[in-house]
Amino acid sequence: MRRADQTGGRVTDTKRRILFLHDPKLLDPRELEAVRDHTSWAVGESVLDVRAGALVIARHTVWPWPRRVARDIARQGGELLNGTSAYVYADTPVSWSYDLGDLTPRTWTDFSRLPAAAAFIVKGAKADKSRWDRMFARNAYAARELMAELARETASRGEELVAREYVPLERLGGTPGGCPVCTEFRIFIADGEVLAAGFYWDPADCERAPPPPEEIPPEFVRAALDRLEENGCPLRYYALDVARKADGGWMVVEVNDGQRSGLSTVDPVALYGRLATVLGR
Repeated sequence: MRRADQTGGRVTDTKRRILFLHDPKLLDPRELEAVRDHTSWAVGESVLDVRAGALVIARHTVWPWPRRVARDIARQGGELLNGTSAYVYADTPVSWSYDLGDLTPRTWTDFSRLPAAAAFIVKGAKADKSRWDRMFARNAYAARELMAELARETASRGEELVAREYVPLERLGGTPGGCPVCTEFRIFIADGEVLAAGFYWDPADCERAPPPPEEIPPEFVRAALDRLEENGCPLRYYALDVARKADGGWMVVEVNDGQRSGLSTVDPVALYGRLATVLGR
């Protein structure tokens, strides 16, 4: 049986040990402090710290060898919170965009089938948001040119490049040459429940104060979560990036593995305290 122990704000898992496996070079120190102060999880830096029966939250430790890490954890008798199939799903935009349907822009892997007049965002699993010219293509021809250029680069080698339909977002600012800073938020989800949310961008890059996460329509978030669940999303823990469009509507920008996603402005205490409660049930 798992139960949440509210004494001292800590959560006790009476059935399964949880290990927070992290890379100290990549982890925000605030996260480690939040984990140590607001959960009862074990903390480790190596798969050798995994004990039989442990549920492992692999924070920044799976890429670039997710299958190898999952295999090594399994050999120790543990299990990843998000297994290999979940990690691959998050890294494959065509999969989650298909599942979300009209809640997110259309996505193509076959660049020969792009609509001629549309504009696109060309990217792999990740994009260099400091270079707008390395993401945005004004038409199908420009998208194919950018795809070929990115495919030649070592950093993109082995990634599946996709073209996502460009949808103008409500703009708040930006830096010269960089991706426009828009009304975009990062929401962390576990087992279908919202854990915490925060503004995606650095507020210092905004020309006006960013709105609070409370402006995100809960019915839109619920529709996205239901759509993913109905289509068999393998992710237990993930980050959902959502944004307000220039026309006032909302869309899902990305789905990411929560073990790999940066926090943006999400409060780590709120995030890990809530995650511990959900996993402790």
